[in-house]
Amino acid sequence: MNIFEVLSQGKGSINEENISSFLAYLLDPNEDHGLYTEFLERFLAQLGLKSSEIDSDNFDITLEFPVKTDKKYYIDLIFETNNYIIAIENKILESSKRKNQLQNEYDGLKESEFYKEIGRKPIIMVSLSPKNTDEDIRQEENDRFKKLEWQEVLDILIEILEDENKCKINSINEYTKHTIDAFINFMNCLDCKIKEFSLHGRDDYRIIKYSSGKILVEQRVEQENGGDDEPKWEPAQPCSKAIIKAKLRELDSKSYTEEIMKKGTTRSLGAKLFKSLN
Repeated sequence: MNIFEVLSQGKGSINEENISSFLAYLLDPNEDHGLYTEFLERFLAQLGLKSSEIDSDNFDITLEFPVKTDKKYYIDLIFETNNYIIAIENKILESSKRKNQLQNEYDGLKESEFYKEIGRKPIIMVSLSPKNTDEDIRQEENDRFKKLEWQEVLDILIEILEDENKCKINSINEYTKHTIDAFINFMNCLDCKIKEFSLHGRDDYRIIKYSSGKILVEQRVEQENGGDDEPKWEPAQPCSKAIIKAKLRELDSKSYTEEIMKKGTTRSLGAKLFKSLN
């Protein structure tokens, strides 16, 4: 069972705020995960900072920190080290990036009462996203603005689990290990491609192909208020394979023999359907 996948099924969803909360939990050495400063130190090292930057006894991390320039922004995570303020803008989908957001949050943080109260430490703004392509960060700003890919963060967690298994670090409790493993698998599935289709001219479906190869078929459901809100989708289980087969036959019945249809898995047939949809 993957608790992150379970919570994101049906009408539920795991959003950026949820992922930011879990990241904050892992970063805080005073939480009950048993990692102590292990993850925090390695995360800072990825930013080019040393473990001597950490005062774990006085560590405090804040979620959804409000700042204001021309409009109000919320920095996803913010915490202090001995010499810096680290502010993280977390994106789990590339499509959710907003132009100049990092710069605006930086400007707003510099004008905040919080910044003045703690002695105006240098600010490091971190853009954390699926792909390291933030155009707002120019080469000459690397000391102030940093880019991290989510895969780099997941690699840190994988390394920690491997080191614990090889007795290179202190033991981590079993629940934490299973949760981290589930989180890694869930995040690897977020980078997905979606194509919508109709079957026999009725009923709207969409097929989702995750980076892991997982295939999911969803069906559009009627809105309760009948309004113009974003469409709602629900898993078309347990009939996903039947829907995929029917659509493949509709697209090109000669290309897919009964033998292929019989032996093919949901994943393999789904991959064929995904490729066939233009």
